[in-house]
Amino acid sequence: MTVIVAVGAPPVLLTAARAAGPTCAGSSSGGEWRQYSHDLNNSRFQGDEHDLGPAAAKTLAPAWTFLVSANGGTGSMNNTPAVADGCLFVATDASSFTATDGGSVFALNADTGQVVWKQQLKDPVASSPTVKDGRVFLSVNRSDTPYAVALDEHTGALLWSTTIDTQKGSDTFSSPVVFDHMVFVGVSGSGAEAGTTATGNPGIRLTFRGSYSLLDESTGATLVHNFVISDDDFKKGFAGGGVWSTAAVDLATRDAYVGTGNPFNADEHPNTNAIIKIDVDRRRPTFGQLLGTYHGTNDLYVPGGTHKPACAVYVDVFTCDPPDFDMGASPQLFTDTAGRRLVGDHQKSGVYHAADRDTMQGVWKTTVGGPFGQFGGEATASFDGTSIFVAGNAPGLMSALRPTGGGDRWVQPIADGLHFQSVSSADGVTYATDTRGLLDAWDSTTGVPLLVRSLGADTGQGEAQGFSTGWGIAIARHHVYVPTSGGYLVMYRGV
Repeated sequence: MTVIVAVGAPPVLLTAARAAGPTCAGSSSGGEWRQYSHDLNNSRFQGDEHDLGPAAAKTLAPAWTFLVSANGGTGSMNNTPAVADGCLFVATDASSFTATDGGSVFALNADTGQVVWKQQLKDPVASSPTVKDGRVFLSVNRSDTPYAVALDEHTGALLWSTTIDTQKGSDTFSSPVVFDHMVFVGVSGSGAEAGTTATGNPGIRLTFRGSYSLLDESTGATLVHNFVISDDDFKKGFAGGGVWSTAAVDLATRDAYVGTGNPFNADEHPNTNAIIKIDVDRRRPTFGQLLGTYHGTNDLYVPGGTHKPACAVYVDVFTCDPPDFDMGASPQLFTDTAGRRLVGDHQKSGVYHAADRDTMQGVWKTTVGGPFGQFGGEATASFDGTSIFVAGNAPGLMSALRPTGGGDRWVQPIADGLHFQSVSSADGVTYATDTRGLLDAWDSTTGVPLLVRSLGADTGQGEAQGFSTGWGIAIARHHVYVPTSGGYLVMYRGV
Protein backbone atom coordinates (compact mmCIF):
# COMPACT_ATOMS: atom_id res chain seq x y z
CA MET A 1 0.00 0.00 0.00
CA THR A 2 1.44 3.31 -1.09
CA VAL A 3 1.36 6.45 1.00
CA ILE A 4 1.73 9.54 -1.18
CA VAL A 5 2.67 13.03 -0.11
CA ALA A 6 0.48 15.32 -2.22
CA VAL A 7 1.12 18.91 -3.20
CA GLY A 8 -1.37 21.50 -1.97
CA ALA A 9 -3.04 23.72 -4.52
CA PRO A 10 -2.45 27.45 -4.54
CA PRO A 11 -5.22 29.42 -2.83
CA VAL A 12 -8.26 29.89 -5.03
CA LEU A 13 -9.60 33.38 -5.52
CA LEU A 14 -12.33 34.02 -3.01
CA THR A 15 -14.22 37.00 -1.71
CA ALA A 16 -15.12 37.49 1.93
CA ALA A 17 -17.58 40.00 3.25
CA ARG A 18 -17.95 40.85 6.92
CA ALA A 19 -21.43 42.16 7.61
CA ALA A 20 -21.50 45.45 9.49
CA GLY A 21 -22.94 45.25 12.97
CA PRO A 22 -24.07 41.72 13.92
CA THR A 23 -21.74 39.57 15.97
CA CYS A 24 -21.95 36.05 17.35
CA ALA A 25 -24.25 35.50 20.31
CA GLY A 26 -22.99 35.40 23.88
CA SER A 27 -22.26 32.23 25.82
CA SER A 28 -25.10 29.83 26.59
CA SER A 29 -25.77 26.48 28.18
CA GLY A 30 -27.15 23.69 26.02
CA GLY A 31 -23.87 22.74 24.36
CA GLU A 32 -22.33 23.28 20.94
CA TRP A 33 -22.35 21.27 17.70
CA ARG A 34 -18.95 21.87 16.14
CA GLN A 35 -18.94 19.25 13.38
CA TYR A 36 -21.12 17.03 11.23
CA SER A 37 -21.86 14.38 13.85
CA HIS A 38 -21.21 16.55 16.95
CA ASP A 39 -18.10 14.67 18.15
CA LEU A 40 -15.29 12.34 17.10
CA ASN A 41 -17.40 9.28 17.96
CA ASN A 42 -19.97 10.46 15.38
CA SER A 43 -22.66 10.14 18.05
CA ARG A 44 -24.91 12.89 16.69
CA PHE A 45 -26.03 13.26 20.31
CA GLN A 46 -26.14 16.51 22.29
CA GLY A 47 -25.32 15.48 25.84
CA ASP A 48 -25.46 19.03 27.23
CA GLU A 49 -29.13 19.55 26.40
CA HIS A 50 -31.43 19.20 29.43
CA ASP A 51 -34.30 21.61 28.66
CA LEU A 52 -35.71 20.10 25.44
CA GLY A 53 -37.06 16.80 26.74
CA PRO A 54 -40.10 15.01 25.30
CA ALA A 55 -42.62 17.44 26.77
CA ALA A 56 -40.77 20.52 25.50
CA ALA A 57 -40.09 18.98 22.08
CA LYS A 58 -43.83 18.83 21.43
CA THR A 59 -43.92 22.63 21.59
CA LEU A 60 -41.10 23.39 19.15
CA ALA A 61 -41.94 26.26 16.81
CA PRO A 62 -39.92 28.45 14.41
CA ALA A 63 -38.06 31.35 16.02
CA TRP A 64 -36.42 32.56 12.81
CA THR A 65 -35.81 31.47 9.23
CA PHE A 66 -32.70 32.09 7.13
CA LEU A 67 -32.80 32.02 3.33
CA VAL A 68 -29.54 31.71 1.38
CA SER A 69 -30.70 33.60 -1.71
CA ALA A 70 -32.07 36.50 0.34
CA ASN A 71 -28.63 37.02 1.86
CA GLY A 72 -26.48 37.11 -1.27
CA GLY A 73 -25.74 33.40 -1.47
CA THR A 74 -26.44 30.64 -3.98
CA GLY A 75 -27.26 26.94 -3.77
CA SER A 76 -28.87 24.80 -1.08
CA MET A 77 -27.77 23.31 2.24
CA ASN A 78 -27.15 19.56 1.99
CA ASN A 79 -25.27 19.29 5.26
CA THR A 80 -25.57 19.66 9.01
CA PRO A 81 -24.79 23.16 10.31
CA ALA A 82 -22.10 23.70 12.93
CA VAL A 83 -22.81 25.76 16.05
CA ALA A 84 -19.83 27.11 17.98
CA ASP A 85 -18.84 30.18 20.00
CA GLY A 86 -22.24 31.81 19.56
CA CYS A 87 -22.38 31.48 15.76
CA LEU A 88 -23.99 29.04 13.38
CA PHE A 89 -21.88 28.06 10.35
CA VAL A 90 -23.36 26.64 7.16
CA ALA A 91 -22.23 26.16 3.56
CA THR A 92 -24.12 25.57 0.33
CA ASP A 93 -24.00 22.84 -2.25
CA ALA A 94 -25.15 23.16 -5.86
CA SER A 95 -28.92 23.59 -6.00
CA SER A 96 -29.33 20.64 -8.40
CA PHE A 97 -27.32 17.86 -10.04
CA THR A 98 -26.73 20.02 -13.11
CA ALA A 99 -26.25 23.40 -11.39
CA THR A 100 -22.86 25.02 -10.87
CA ASP A 101 -23.88 27.33 -8.02
CA GLY A 102 -23.25 26.89 -4.30
CA GLY A 103 -20.11 27.56 -2.31
CA SER A 104 -21.63 30.24 -0.06
CA VAL A 105 -20.34 30.01 3.52
CA PHE A 106 -22.18 31.92 6.24
CA ALA A 107 -21.59 32.66 9.89
CA LEU A 108 -24.87 33.62 11.56
CA ASN A 109 -25.65 34.82 15.06
CA ALA A 110 -26.89 31.54 16.55
CA ASP A 111 -29.70 33.23 18.49
CA THR A 112 -31.00 35.72 15.92
CA GLY A 113 -29.96 34.37 12.50
CA GLN A 114 -28.32 37.65 11.50
CA VAL A 115 -25.37 37.37 9.12
CA VAL A 116 -22.01 37.97 10.82
CA TRP A 117 -19.91 37.21 7.75
CA LYS A 118 -20.20 35.58 4.33
CA GLN A 119 -17.52 33.93 2.21
CA GLN A 120 -18.11 32.96 -1.42
CA LEU A 121 -16.11 29.99 -2.69
CA LYS A 122 -15.88 29.20 -6.39
CA ASP A 123 -17.17 25.64 -5.97
CA PRO A 124 -20.05 23.94 -4.13
CA VAL A 125 -19.72 22.53 -0.63
CA ALA A 126 -21.56 19.33 0.26
CA SER A 127 -19.69 18.84 3.54
CA SER A 128 -20.62 20.18 6.94
CA PRO A 129 -18.34 22.82 8.45
CA THR A 130 -16.04 21.82 11.29
CA VAL A 131 -15.11 24.58 13.73
CA LYS A 132 -11.98 24.21 15.84
CA ASP A 133 -9.10 26.37 17.07
CA GLY A 134 -10.44 29.56 15.52
CA ARG A 135 -10.87 28.01 12.06
CA VAL A 136 -13.75 26.76 9.93
CA PHE A 137 -12.78 23.69 7.87
CA LEU A 138 -14.66 22.59 4.74
CA SER A 139 -14.15 20.10 1.93
CA VAL A 140 -15.04 21.66 -1.42
CA ASN A 141 -16.53 19.71 -4.30
CA ARG A 142 -14.58 20.81 -7.37
CA SER A 143 -14.88 18.06 -9.99
CA ASP A 144 -11.59 16.21 -10.72
CA THR A 145 -9.64 18.30 -8.19
CA PRO A 146 -11.59 18.50 -4.91
CA TYR A 147 -9.96 20.50 -2.16
CA ALA A 148 -10.15 21.40 1.52
CA VAL A 149 -10.05 24.90 2.96
CA ALA A 150 -9.64 26.57 6.32
CA LEU A 151 -11.32 29.94 6.94
CA ASP A 152 -10.85 32.33 9.82
CA GLU A 153 -13.71 31.67 12.25
CA HIS A 154 -14.21 35.36 13.04
CA THR A 155 -13.91 36.93 9.57
CA GLY A 156 -14.31 34.18 6.97
CA ALA A 157 -10.93 35.02 5.42
CA LEU A 158 -9.18 32.19 3.59
CA LEU A 159 -6.27 30.74 5.57
CA TRP A 160 -5.30 27.86 3.29
CA SER A 161 -6.55 25.69 0.41
CA THR A 162 -5.24 22.21 -0.44
CA THR A 163 -6.15 19.87 -3.30
CA ILE A 164 -6.98 16.43 -1.86
CA ASP A 165 -7.14 14.37 -5.08
CA THR A 166 -6.49 14.72 -8.82
CA GLN A 167 -8.14 11.59 -10.24
CA LYS A 168 -10.51 12.09 -13.15
CA GLY A 169 -14.06 12.02 -11.79
CA SER A 170 -13.06 12.59 -8.15
CA ASP A 171 -15.17 14.69 -5.77
CA THR A 172 -15.79 15.06 -2.05
CA PHE A 173 -18.87 14.84 0.14
CA SER A 174 -16.99 13.83 3.30
CA SER A 175 -16.92 16.39 6.13
CA PRO A 176 -13.53 17.33 7.64
CA VAL A 177 -12.63 15.75 10.98
CA VAL A 178 -10.09 17.70 13.03
CA PHE A 179 -7.98 16.15 15.81
CA ASP A 180 -4.34 16.08 16.95
CA HIS A 181 -3.64 19.16 14.79
CA MET A 182 -4.67 17.20 11.68
CA VAL A 183 -7.61 17.25 9.28
CA PHE A 184 -9.01 13.99 7.87
CA VAL A 185 -11.16 14.14 4.72
CA GLY A 186 -12.31 11.50 2.23
CA VAL A 187 -12.61 11.50 -1.56
CA SER A 188 -15.34 9.83 -3.60
CA GLY A 189 -15.85 9.52 -7.35
CA SER A 190 -19.41 10.10 -8.52
CA GLY A 191 -18.13 11.55 -11.78
CA ALA A 192 -16.00 8.48 -12.43
CA GLU A 193 -18.82 6.17 -11.35
CA ALA A 194 -21.21 7.70 -13.88
CA GLY A 195 -18.92 6.74 -16.76
CA THR A 196 -20.72 6.81 -20.08
CA THR A 197 -23.84 8.29 -18.51
CA ALA A 198 -22.10 11.57 -17.72
CA THR A 199 -18.82 11.63 -19.63
CA GLY A 200 -19.15 9.30 -22.62
CA ASN A 201 -16.12 7.46 -21.28
CA PRO A 202 -16.95 4.03 -19.80
CA GLY A 203 -13.31 3.39 -18.93
CA ILE A 204 -13.21 6.25 -16.44
CA ARG A 205 -14.78 3.97 -13.83
CA LEU A 206 -11.78 1.69 -13.86
CA THR A 207 -9.30 4.53 -13.35
CA PHE A 208 -10.76 5.65 -10.01
CA ARG A 209 -10.31 4.38 -6.45
CA GLY A 210 -11.45 6.04 -3.25
CA SER A 211 -8.89 7.94 -1.21
CA TYR A 212 -8.41 9.95 1.97
CA SER A 213 -6.05 12.67 3.10
CA LEU A 214 -4.58 13.80 6.39
CA LEU A 215 -3.62 17.49 6.35
CA ASP A 216 -1.81 19.74 8.77
CA GLU A 217 -4.45 21.78 10.60
CA SER A 218 -2.44 25.01 10.64
CA THR A 219 -0.97 25.07 7.14
CA GLY A 220 -3.02 22.63 5.06
CA ALA A 221 0.15 20.75 4.09
CA THR A 222 -0.61 17.17 3.03
CA LEU A 223 0.76 14.66 5.53
CA VAL A 224 -0.74 11.58 3.88
CA HIS A 225 -2.75 10.82 0.78
CA ASN A 226 -3.67 7.15 0.51
CA PHE A 227 -6.01 4.91 -1.46
CA VAL A 228 -8.67 2.45 -0.32
CA ILE A 229 -7.46 -0.07 -2.93
CA SER A 230 -3.74 -0.85 -2.96
CA ASP A 231 -1.53 -0.26 -5.99
CA ASP A 232 -1.15 -4.00 -6.61
CA ASP A 233 -4.90 -4.62 -6.51
CA PHE A 234 -5.58 -1.57 -8.65
CA LYS A 235 -3.28 -3.00 -11.32
CA LYS A 236 -5.39 -6.19 -11.20
CA GLY A 237 -8.45 -4.18 -12.24
CA PHE A 238 -10.11 -3.45 -8.90
CA ALA A 239 -11.67 0.02 -8.72
CA GLY A 240 -14.18 2.12 -6.78
CA GLY A 241 -14.56 2.27 -3.01
CA GLY A 242 -15.16 6.02 -2.76
CA VAL A 243 -15.07 7.57 0.72
CA TRP A 244 -18.37 9.46 0.90
CA SER A 245 -18.78 9.39 4.64
CA THR A 246 -17.21 11.23 7.57
CA ALA A 247 -14.66 9.44 9.73
CA ALA A 248 -15.01 8.56 13.40
CA VAL A 249 -11.79 8.77 15.43
CA ASP A 250 -10.82 6.77 18.52
CA LEU A 251 -8.43 9.07 20.39
CA ALA A 252 -7.52 6.31 22.86
CA THR A 253 -5.98 4.16 20.13
CA ARG A 254 -5.41 6.84 17.45
CA ASP A 255 -7.40 4.93 14.86
CA ALA A 256 -9.95 6.31 12.38
CA TYR A 257 -12.92 4.42 10.95
CA VAL A 258 -14.79 5.37 7.78
CA GLY A 259 -17.18 3.76 5.30
CA THR A 260 -16.42 3.03 1.65
CA GLY A 261 -18.57 2.81 -1.47
CA ASN A 262 -19.32 0.15 -4.04
CA PRO A 263 -16.88 -1.38 -6.55
CA PHE A 264 -16.70 0.13 -10.05
CA ASN A 265 -15.45 -3.06 -11.70
CA ALA A 266 -17.04 -6.50 -12.03
CA ASP A 267 -15.27 -8.04 -9.01
CA GLU A 268 -15.82 -6.75 -5.49
CA HIS A 269 -12.72 -5.78 -3.54
CA PRO A 270 -12.87 -6.47 0.23
CA ASN A 271 -12.22 -2.77 0.94
CA THR A 272 -15.34 -1.67 -0.97
CA ASN A 273 -18.81 -1.65 0.69
CA ALA A 274 -16.84 -1.75 3.90
CA ILE A 275 -15.77 -0.04 7.11
CA ILE A 276 -12.02 0.53 6.99
CA LYS A 277 -9.69 1.18 9.92
CA ILE A 278 -6.83 3.65 9.45
CA ASP A 279 -3.79 4.42 11.61
CA VAL A 280 -3.82 8.14 12.45
CA ASP A 281 -0.95 8.16 14.96
CA ARG A 282 2.02 10.08 13.53
CA ARG A 283 4.39 8.29 15.91
CA ARG A 284 3.79 4.87 14.33
CA PRO A 285 5.46 3.55 11.16
CA THR A 286 2.02 2.56 9.81
CA PHE A 287 0.71 6.15 10.03
CA GLY A 288 -1.90 6.74 7.33
CA GLN A 289 -2.19 3.08 6.34
CA LEU A 290 -5.15 0.72 6.46
CA LEU A 291 -5.05 -1.56 9.49
CA GLY A 292 -8.18 -3.61 8.93
CA THR A 293 -11.48 -3.96 7.10
CA TYR A 294 -15.00 -5.08 7.87
CA HIS A 295 -16.78 -5.97 4.61
CA GLY A 296 -20.55 -5.45 4.60
CA THR A 297 -23.25 -6.75 2.28
CA ASN A 298 -21.78 -7.31 -1.18
CA ASP A 299 -23.35 -5.72 -4.24
CA LEU A 300 -25.07 -8.90 -5.37
CA TYR A 301 -26.88 -9.35 -2.04
CA VAL A 302 -25.94 -13.02 -2.37
CA PRO A 303 -23.74 -14.58 0.35
CA GLY A 304 -20.30 -15.18 -1.07
CA GLY A 305 -21.06 -13.60 -4.42
CA THR A 306 -18.41 -11.06 -5.42
CA HIS A 307 -18.73 -10.89 -9.22
CA LYS A 308 -21.19 -8.55 -10.95
CA PRO A 309 -21.40 -9.52 -14.66
CA ALA A 310 -23.22 -6.29 -15.59
CA CYS A 311 -20.03 -4.35 -14.80
CA ALA A 312 -17.78 -6.53 -16.96
CA VAL A 313 -19.05 -4.73 -20.08
CA TYR A 314 -20.09 -1.29 -18.96
CA VAL A 315 -23.23 0.24 -20.49
CA ASP A 316 -24.29 3.00 -18.14
CA VAL A 317 -24.45 3.77 -14.44
CA PHE A 318 -28.01 2.47 -14.14
CA THR A 319 -27.08 -0.92 -15.59
CA CYS A 320 -23.84 -1.50 -13.74
CA ASP A 321 -24.35 0.09 -10.34
CA PRO A 322 -27.48 -1.41 -8.78
CA PRO A 323 -27.82 -2.51 -6.07
CA ASP A 324 -24.99 -0.08 -5.13
CA PHE A 325 -24.53 -0.93 -1.44
CA ASP A 326 -22.20 1.85 -0.28
CA MET A 327 -21.41 2.39 3.37
CA GLY A 328 -22.56 5.92 2.64
CA ALA A 329 -23.54 6.77 6.20
CA SER A 330 -20.89 7.70 8.75
CA PRO A 331 -19.87 5.16 11.44
CA GLN A 332 -20.41 5.42 15.21
CA LEU A 333 -18.05 4.32 17.98
CA PHE A 334 -19.71 2.76 21.03
CA THR A 335 -19.21 0.15 23.75
CA ASP A 336 -21.66 -2.66 24.52
CA THR A 337 -22.59 -4.00 27.96
CA ALA A 338 -19.85 -6.64 27.71
CA GLY A 339 -17.25 -3.90 27.36
CA ARG A 340 -16.55 -4.60 23.70
CA ARG A 341 -15.44 -1.55 21.76
CA LEU A 342 -17.52 -1.55 18.60
CA VAL A 343 -17.81 0.45 15.39
CA GLY A 344 -21.21 0.48 13.70
CA ASP A 345 -22.42 1.73 10.33
CA HIS A 346 -25.61 1.84 8.30
CA GLN A 347 -25.21 0.38 4.81
CA LYS A 348 -27.43 1.07 1.79
CA SER A 349 -28.37 -2.62 1.83
CA GLY A 350 -30.67 -1.71 4.73
CA VAL A 351 -28.42 -3.34 7.31
CA TYR A 352 -26.76 -1.73 10.35
CA HIS A 353 -23.46 -3.53 11.01
CA ALA A 354 -21.42 -3.64 14.22
CA ALA A 355 -17.80 -4.81 14.26
CA ASP A 356 -15.11 -5.17 16.92
CA ARG A 357 -12.84 -2.13 16.66
CA ASP A 358 -9.71 -4.10 17.49
CA THR A 359 -10.18 -7.10 15.19
CA MET A 360 -12.64 -5.62 12.63
CA GLN A 361 -14.60 -8.86 12.86
CA GLY A 362 -18.39 -8.66 12.74
CA VAL A 363 -20.23 -8.85 16.07
CA TRP A 364 -23.88 -8.34 15.00
CA LYS A 365 -25.98 -6.91 12.20
CA THR A 366 -29.61 -5.83 12.08
CA THR A 367 -31.88 -5.11 9.13
CA VAL A 368 -33.36 -1.62 9.59
CA GLY A 369 -34.92 -1.11 6.15
CA GLY A 370 -34.85 -2.35 2.61
CA PRO A 371 -32.48 -1.72 -0.29
CA PHE A 372 -33.70 0.46 -3.12
CA GLY A 373 -31.32 0.50 -6.07
CA GLN A 374 -28.91 3.41 -5.91
CA PHE A 375 -31.00 5.63 -3.67
CA GLY A 376 -31.56 6.18 0.03
CA GLY A 377 -30.14 4.32 3.00
CA GLU A 378 -27.44 6.94 3.60
CA ALA A 379 -28.72 8.25 6.95
CA THR A 380 -26.07 8.45 9.68
CA ALA A 381 -27.35 7.07 12.98
CA SER A 382 -27.23 8.63 16.45
CA PHE A 383 -26.10 6.99 19.70
CA ASP A 384 -27.19 8.49 23.04
CA GLY A 385 -25.36 6.01 25.27
CA THR A 386 -28.40 3.73 25.52
CA SER A 387 -29.72 3.18 22.00
CA ILE A 388 -28.58 3.49 18.39
CA PHE A 389 -31.21 5.43 16.45
CA VAL A 390 -31.06 4.61 12.77
CA ALA A 391 -33.38 5.70 9.96
CA GLY A 392 -33.97 2.90 7.48
CA ASN A 393 -35.10 3.18 3.90
CA ALA A 394 -37.83 1.82 1.61
CA PRO A 395 -39.99 2.08 3.64
CA GLY A 396 -38.74 4.82 5.94
CA LEU A 397 -38.42 3.37 9.44
CA MET A 398 -36.87 4.76 12.64
CA SER A 399 -35.38 2.02 14.81
CA ALA A 400 -33.85 2.16 18.27
CA LEU A 401 -31.27 -0.63 18.49
CA ARG A 402 -29.57 -2.09 21.55
CA PRO A 403 -25.77 -1.67 21.40
CA THR A 404 -25.47 -5.24 22.70
CA GLY A 405 -26.78 -7.66 20.09
CA GLY A 406 -28.51 -5.07 17.92
CA GLY A 407 -32.06 -6.01 18.91
CA ASP A 408 -34.87 -3.50 18.49
CA ARG A 409 -36.07 -1.45 21.46
CA TRP A 410 -38.72 0.06 19.20
CA VAL A 411 -39.51 0.71 15.56
CA GLN A 412 -41.69 3.52 14.20
CA PRO A 413 -42.62 4.45 10.62
CA ILE A 414 -41.22 7.57 9.03
CA ALA A 415 -43.45 6.76 6.04
CA ASP A 416 -41.36 8.67 3.52
CA GLY A 417 -40.36 5.72 1.34
CA LEU A 418 -36.85 6.71 0.32
CA HIS A 419 -34.95 8.18 3.26
CA PHE A 420 -31.64 10.07 3.18
CA GLN A 421 -31.55 12.36 6.20
CA SER A 422 -29.37 11.64 9.22
CA VAL A 423 -30.61 11.31 12.80
CA SER A 424 -29.85 13.57 15.79
CA SER A 425 -30.79 13.12 19.43
CA ALA A 426 -30.77 15.03 22.71
CA ASP A 427 -32.44 14.88 26.14
CA GLY A 428 -34.60 11.86 25.43
CA VAL A 429 -35.74 13.00 21.97
CA THR A 430 -34.76 11.64 18.53
CA TYR A 431 -35.04 13.97 15.52
CA ALA A 432 -34.94 13.63 11.74
CA THR A 433 -36.21 15.44 8.68
CA ASP A 434 -37.73 13.31 5.94
CA THR A 435 -38.32 13.28 2.22
CA ARG A 436 -41.97 14.25 2.70
CA GLY A 437 -40.67 17.65 3.79
CA LEU A 438 -41.41 17.17 7.49
CA LEU A 439 -39.56 17.58 10.79
CA ASP A 440 -40.17 14.51 12.96
CA ALA A 441 -39.42 13.81 16.63
CA TRP A 442 -39.85 10.68 18.73
CA ASP A 443 -39.49 9.85 22.41
CA SER A 444 -36.09 8.13 22.55
CA THR A 445 -37.18 5.70 25.26
CA THR A 446 -40.58 4.61 23.99
CA GLY A 447 -40.65 5.58 20.31
CA VAL A 448 -43.87 7.53 20.78
CA PRO A 449 -44.13 10.25 18.08
CA LEU A 450 -43.84 13.72 19.62
CA LEU A 451 -43.81 16.16 16.73
CA VAL A 452 -44.51 16.38 13.00
CA ARG A 453 -44.09 19.81 11.39
CA SER A 454 -44.28 20.86 7.75
CA LEU A 455 -41.03 22.53 6.77
CA GLY A 456 -42.75 23.96 3.70
CA ALA A 457 -45.29 25.70 5.91
CA ASP A 458 -42.68 26.83 8.44
CA THR A 459 -40.54 28.43 5.72
CA GLY A 460 -43.49 30.04 3.98
CA GLN A 461 -43.07 28.01 0.82
CA GLY A 462 -46.67 26.89 1.08
CA GLU A 463 -46.23 23.37 -0.26
CA ALA A 464 -44.62 20.08 0.66
CA GLN A 465 -40.87 20.29 0.23
CA GLY A 466 -40.10 16.72 -0.65
CA PHE A 467 -37.16 14.53 -1.68
CA SER A 468 -34.37 16.39 0.08
CA THR A 469 -34.89 18.51 3.13
CA GLY A 470 -31.32 18.86 4.29
CA TRP A 471 -29.01 16.22 5.64
CA GLY A 472 -29.12 16.63 9.38
CA ILE A 473 -30.19 18.61 12.42
CA ALA A 474 -27.89 20.37 14.88
CA ILE A 475 -29.00 20.77 18.51
CA ALA A 476 -27.24 23.44 20.55
CA ARG A 477 -27.93 26.33 22.95
CA HIS A 478 -31.42 24.87 23.66
CA HIS A 479 -32.30 25.35 19.99
CA VAL A 480 -32.91 22.93 17.11
CA TYR A 481 -31.37 24.05 13.78
CA VAL A 482 -32.92 22.48 10.69
CA PRO A 483 -31.71 22.99 7.08
CA THR A 484 -34.40 22.35 4.50
CA SER A 485 -34.94 22.49 0.75
CA GLY A 486 -34.91 25.69 -1.23
CA GLY A 487 -31.91 27.11 0.65
CA TYR A 488 -33.78 27.63 3.93
CA LEU A 489 -32.66 27.02 7.51
CA VAL A 490 -35.10 27.18 10.44
CA MET A 491 -34.23 27.65 14.10
CA TYR A 492 -36.80 26.00 16.37
CA ARG A 493 -37.33 26.89 20.01
CA GLY A 494 -39.65 25.41 22.61
CA VAL A 495 -42.60 27.56 23.66
